Amino acid sequence: MVDVVGCDRTEPAPGCEDGHVHVSGVGRTGNWTVTIGFRRAPQALPHAAYLRLAPASTAGTLDVLTESVINNTDWSRVLAAASTQHLLGPEAAARLDRLWCLRPSEGSDDFSRLVATLHRSSVTARLPVRHVLGRILQRGPDRVNDLIREARDRGLLERHDPRLTYLPWPPAATGEASPRVVPPDTPPTWQMDASTTGADLSDLPGCRDFDFHVGVRFCPSDQKGIPSSYLCGPGTDGQPGISAYPRSLEIRPATWHAGGTAAELTQKTLAKLPLSLVLALGPEVQTGHLTTAMTMALAGNPPRRSPDHLQAVATVHRFALSKGFQPHDLVAQTWRVSLRTAQGWSRTARREGFLGERSAELAALGPRSWPTASAKRP
Repeated sequence: MVDVVGCDRTEPAPGCEDGHVHVSGVGRTGNWTVTIGFRRAPQALPHAAYLRLAPASTAGTLDVLTESVINNTDWSRVLAAASTQHLLGPEAAARLDRLWCLRPSEGSDDFSRLVATLHRSSVTARLPVRHVLGRILQRGPDRVNDLIREARDRGLLERHDPRLTYLPWPPAATGEASPRVVPPDTPPTWQMDASTTGADLSDLPGCRDFDFHVGVRFCPSDQKGIPSSYLCGPGTDGQPGISAYPRSLEIRPATWHAGGTAAELTQKTLAKLPLSLVLALGPEVQTGHLTTAMTMALAGNPPRRSPDHLQAVATVHRFALSKGFQPHDLVAQTWRVSLRTAQGWSRTARREGFLGERSAELAALGPRSWPTASAKRP
């Protein structure tokens, strides 16, 4: 069971203009906390637009934020609990989570009880019932009508008073300058900056409606629990090196353009965001390894051993040749794999026709001096 903390409406961060809700007990181990921020659009209920995922404990722990932590989080449950707390209050959020623990499937009696609970809470709060159900359950209006009809057919829901008048939500703030509209054919600019707390990423392809902040921490490379792939500086004179690892993630609406201003965070939206790539880029940008960050951006995140993956390997290989780096080293650093695995991928890409022979690739780039040695980190 997740624990929902009361709504705070004093947060000025982008995406939290209407307040935010803390949800703890998240993840398979339950030691992660999610903050969901809400903002209002004109003539509409508040919607989730901000997300922060961080360890529940901040002192003396080495919780590494990995892709598996994100994948093991039930985002539909987290967003529903936060939206219920924000719209209907703590009692409705507690009842919702108790019913959610039963893992009801749509069409079952338990799911109809969940719909009936949200319906009664919306009526009590004098809010538009179908709008609230659509926001919390992330369903369209037709499906919401079907769910209400199913609950009534099962005798779990009575008809509410048709003379009920709803409380209007206050209008959204006005007087602000309208953000510019970015044409859809404008190429992304891959904005990557390092700050004192982590890396800021903006205008990434496929998700330019959101900006990201990856919180990065440093520790000795021999620290137990930190994967060796996060090594950013080798040790000297028998001393351990330095590792940089992602520890928190923020997703903010990109308020610099119109699409980001109206962006809404849903389970489907989170599934489409390249969060694994974002987590991989954070430590590289924070530690100044921009070449590796650039090749990660070029490669994207295609499935391993697929044609798109082999094409990405060929792209990184040619980029390394053009900059005078050792291609296999750069491929290994980009995907955080061993040098032997990188060499095997290059051989496969060459065999499948995505990459030419080394002499042909060098000839296509024109005359240049090949370095006699290269550092592990270009």
